[in-house]
Amino acid sequence: MALALAAVLALWELLPRAGAVNPVLFPPLSRVIATFFELIAQGALAKATVVTLYRTVVALAAGFAAGVAFAALMVSLHPVRWLFEPFFSLTYPMPKIALIPIFVLWFGIGDLAKVLLATLTAFYPIMLSTQAAARGIRQSLHWSAQSLGAGHAAMIWKVVLPASIPGAMTGLQVAAPLTIIVVVVSEMTSSGGGLGNMLTVASRNFEMGVQFAVLFTLMLIGVGFDRLIVLVRKAVLRWE
Repeated sequence: MALALAAVLALWELLPRAGAVNPVLFPPLSRVIATFFELIAQGALAKATVVTLYRTVVALAAGFAAGVAFAALMVSLHPVRWLFEPFFSLTYPMPKIALIPIFVLWFGIGDLAKVLLATLTAFYPIMLSTQAAARGIRQSLHWSAQSLGAGHAAMIWKVVLPASIPGAMTGLQVAAPLTIIVVVVSEMTSSGGGLGNMLTVASRNFEMGVQFAVLFTLMLIGVGFDRLIVLVRKAVLRWE
């Protein structure tokens, strides 16, 4: 794998310099790396990265909290499941980025619209994965809790939520890249700063080196979130 990656990087550097591809449209790797460090030195890349990370982290945290709580309620309370399950089944397949124009009109082009849309994106996979894990709880656990006098609240807190943590973490791992995508796309289409907006401005100015530098940064963010969630999962779910 390392050899294949080295070959791809070497071709990236050699093909533009040899004239096999247009270096204006596809700059050499060395130029992209130089642009990357120039943007870091200027502070522009760090500023945009902080904005995008802030929106992503807030959306994931809110989506996780809402998804886990709603999944626990739907599993434990039949009226809640009866009322909301058809709605979730209908709206889950819809691409959430289609809501960008509506959210911009409702909430403006600032953080609120982007965070709410990204939260909605994170909510669905976390809620569905947590709900699936909660429905897999052995019936004997419910009976044992009920025999000890546990009510609905105690059942949710003591039985459903702990048993649903593995599913919730799986949902979070699925939701993380989707949330990043929605945050970046919303930044590209509705301004308000961030890496998505930086990518759009660079495209309009025909700054290919900047575009590749931003894409490289987004790749690092995506990999970083995935590794972080894996580490948190191992720390929280030591019995797995």
